[in-house]
Order: sequence, then structure tokens, then C-alpha cells
Amino acid sequence: MKKIDVIMPARNASKYLRCAIDSILNQTYENFRLIIVDDASTDNTVKIIKSYLDNRIFLIKNRSQMGVAKSLNIALNYVNSEYIARMDADDVAKSNRLQTQLDYLINHKDVGVVASAADLINENGKICGIKQYSSNEVDTCNQLINRNVIIHPTVMFRTQLINKYGLYDENLNGAEDYDLWLRLGKHTKIINLPQKLLKYRIHTDNVSNYAIKKVEKATIKAQIKALIKYNYNLVLILYIIRNIISYLIPASIKKASFN
Repeated sequence: MKKIDVIMPARNASKYLRCAIDSILNQTYENFRLIIVDDASTDNTVKIIKSYLDNRIFLIKNRSQMGVAKSLNIALNYVNSEYIARMDADDVAKSNRLQTQLDYLINHKDVGVVASAADLINENGKICGIKQYSSNEVDTCNQLINRNVIIHPTVMFRTQLINKYGLYDENLNGAEDYDLWLRLGKHTKIINLPQKLLKYRIHTDNVSNYAIKKVEKATIKAQIKALIKYNYNLVLILYIIRNIISYLIPASIKKASFN
């Protein structure tokens, strides 16, 4: 039976953490380890994690706040399985998520990264929308140079890709995932499954004006890096210019239509 390491960064995540952990522990596929990196939380995050008497949970505590990208890399250094799944501390995984994605990767050896669609939920857990991108491989490849069309906490990927092509870029907090997909996309297929395998929580922390601007700025940096280091087509310059113009527009104007 294949083993999966699920990596989850957590920073002051006590409000939704139990829902996130429970959704992983209740997966139909049971051969996994949940690696949680507490990023120097000041609330009850660590206490909640320690309350679980489950040997599938492995807790790592940062002595100081490191940020998402660094925390993810710390988790990756403890991975000892063939497959890695991403999870956030405020989301809810559908019970068949791990099994569905693992089956897909086993049956499609040419695919290295598999993501999925997601239900959007509000702070109370009520479904308020759907987040979905094309499940066509060609569409995903073409759209990636335009924008990030992979929902990070829905992803499962092969550990060998990280070993060969590198970890998350810790200088790109806000687009560390986008940079990784642009990098891996040069070497493997990246697929979006049409199934909604996650409930993605929308709340003030991830749709604030500051959060939107942070992601936009990091996205531009990731695209410039892709152009210079990953040999992407010069058409990427057009998307960079467009994103710079978009970045200059006040976030409050774009907030309603943010991904």
C-alpha cells in the first residue's frame, strides 16, 4: 500500500484547525502521515494538535515565524513517502480526496502533479461557490503562463519531482506554489481533476486587500523568474505587463472578482 505524506503549515489556526485535521484523519485511504508545521503560533494551535492521540500526526514547531514557503520546505525535509499532498489548516478535505488523487497518479505515470476543483465555503462552513479550472491538460499548460490555475491545497504530487527540481522558493511567499508549478511544468504533466475534492475556506485573512496585493506582487516576480530561469516563451512578457497594470489598480476595486 502506497504511503502519502500530507503537509500542512499552521499559524494561529485554532479557529478552523480541528475541521482540517479531522477531514484528513477521516480519509477513506488510511496509509498516510499528517506533517503539521506550527509557525510559532500564539494561540491554541499547538494545544489542539497535541490533543489528538493519533500516531499518524507528526508535529514540527518553528521557534520563530518563518512564513508559509519556509514552513512547507521544513515539512518536505521530513517526507519519506512516494507521494505528497498539500493541505491548509483552514480547509476541509473531502473523504475520498487522497484515494482519488493517488489512484490517478498510479494510473497516469506521465502526470506528476494532480490538483482538483473545490467548493468555496464561508467562515461558517457553508458552501458559497465553486472554484474550478479546466481539466484539459493542454488548457492547464497554456493557462499557467497566464496565471496560477492550480488550487494549492488540493494538490498531490510525486516526491521525486521535489528531490530532482527543488523546493518552494522562500523568497516568493504568496506565489511559492505558482513558481513551483511553472518549474515542474517544464518536466511533467500537471492535471486539474474536475471533481471537487476540497472545501476551500474564504475568510478575511485570505481576501483582504493586503493579501490580494501580496499575491499579485509575488505572481509578477514568479513570472519574471520563469521567463529568465525556466525558458518560457516571450509571450509571458505580455502577461507580466498586464499583471503589473493590474497590480497598480486598487485592490478594493478588484476584491469582488478575486479568484
